[in-house]
Amino acid sequence: MTVRATQVDEQKTKEERTKDEQKTNKRRIKDEQKTKEERTMNEGRV
Repeated sequence: MTVRATQVDEQKTKEERTKDEQKTNKRRIKDEQKTKEERTMNEGRV
């Protein structure tokens, strides 16, 4: 019983981890895009 429960918990944590990683990656990409846009805007002003 306990062994099975821990295996299920491990699977859940793995899935949650991958979801979190995907979220952080998306956020990082968005931030990079924002900084690129800001850079181009600043260069356009100069």
